[in-house]
Amino acid sequence: MLVEEDRQQCQKSRIVRQSPWFAGLPAEALEQLQNSIRLRNVHGGQIIVARGMPLDSILGIVSGRMRLGAVSARGQEVNVGDLIAGGWFGDFSLYDDSPSPLDGTALEDSVLAVIPHRVVHEVGRRFPIIYREMHRDLLVRTRNLCDLFELVAAHPLAVRLAIRLLVLFQEHGKAIGNHSSKLTVRITQGELATLCYGTRQHINRLLCSWSEEGFISIRNDYIECSDFRRLVAKASLSGFAVT
Repeated sequence: MLVEEDRQQCQKSRIVRQSPWFAGLPAEALEQLQNSIRLRNVHGGQIIVARGMPLDSILGIVSGRMRLGAVSARGQEVNVGDLIAGGWFGDFSLYDDSPSPLDGTALEDSVLAVIPHRVVHEVGRRFPIIYREMHRDLLVRTRNLCDLFELVAAHPLAVRLAIRLLVLFQEHGKAIGNHSSKLTVRITQGELATLCYGTRQHINRLLCSWSEEGFISIRNDYIECSDFRRLVAKASLSGFAVT
């Protein structure tokens, strides 16, 4: 029992102390946030938050992955981004008590850290720097969203797929050579189609073409890239700034 409690305390400490939202806070504020955390276990495929649902807490990803997005009235999925361990969400509702603007779904079994908005505001009244750091992170995410709008509106599917693969390799890749890597998570062509705003058939066609060119291979939905330089070249074809 003590071993499990120690493990949970370590998880709580790590998610708080590594968050950019809480950078610059003194030890007493970090301890208050850590002590307020309730750990929540969710299963893969489980809806964590639904669009329009009221939120009274911020949530951090202790382990696992989740996807943020929305579904149109016609049933079309719109993906905004994936969160991995160390990521946080739920801050939109912190400022004006508005409902969640997005759906959040666990992509695999995950552990969440839940901190009530009330506690964040208690810390904020004593240490306003927390709001500055949260706003700074919000600006970064807003710029990323603007890049996404540009990508979808002005660039072909091949570029969108290449950039999405680069992001996936950055977040979930395991190096297997100087310029090669393998994804440690499975991702289907249907998922790639949703992430890239295309169709599964077109995604399949592109992946087959790149496989014939010799730098992409797929085994049981695990994707490998044998030459990142060629993937970066594909991502840069239409002038999108690849960083």
